[in-house]
Amino acid sequence: KSSMRSSIVAARQGISASARLVSMLGIARGFASGPSIANDLIEIREYTISPGRWQEFLRLASRVKPLRDELLPTVATLRCDLSNSMDLNSFVHLYRWRSHDHRDETRSRQDARWAAYLAEAKPMFMAQKSSIYKPAAAIMDSMGADPDPSMAAARRSRLPMVEFRRYRLKAGYTTVPKALEAFQAALPAKMEAARAAGVEHELELLAYCDVGRLNELVEVWRFAKASDSVRAREASRGVAVWRDCIATLTELTETFDSSFLYES
Repeated sequence: KSSMRSSIVAARQGISASARLVSMLGIARGFASGPSIANDLIEIREYTISPGRWQEFLRLASRVKPLRDELLPTVATLRCDLSNSMDLNSFVHLYRWRSHDHRDETRSRQDARWAAYLAEAKPMFMAQKSSIYKPAAAIMDSMGADPDPSMAAARRSRLPMVEFRRYRLKAGYTTVPKALEAFQAALPAKMEAARAAGVEHELELLAYCDVGRLNELVEVWRFAKASDSVRAREASRGVAVWRDCIATLTELTETFDSSFLYES
């Protein structure tokens, strides 16, 4: 009986956590301006390029960017500049899919131009990996964040530097909902502190992993330059609610890292 009661309690906790997670994600809730992201998927693809062919690959990636934007729902194409979790010779793509079917259908289409690009690029790859993330839509909505591919070119030009923050949370049903609750309470004050310090920035993505390393959260922030990211971080340290958020995340998190990348 004791074992049965424990199982029932655990199941109820799981259901409660799932309900909170649905609320944080804002299911059936869309942006006031632009298409809903609530049911969309964000794919993050990381490529490790042969160091001896890095500059060659960057030239190729620049040349093929218009074609990539034409064929794929591209949010960002990024080259790594500073990181301890990514290789420095890493190239990262972010795509926004309406569904897994949308992804499968798009990737199955034949295009001679794309095939020619892949034939040229693949010999430069040392490794590649891909994960699917679900956006925290309700939080992003409240922050005005919208990784809309149709707006990507303007963002790339205005705010070309990206800080990629990755939280690897402890296993369990409750860690992701608790982390999102902490973010929801603190992010507005954090952003306001950065604005008060004169830092132009945007939250492009807050999401959790659905296919890949589970119980992982990512933040993707855009800045004009790396020093603006540092200034924003320094400004947030004086915000009590953000310090409370960090305290909560510290209890929930196994590892945390930050990487600087640039549009390419």
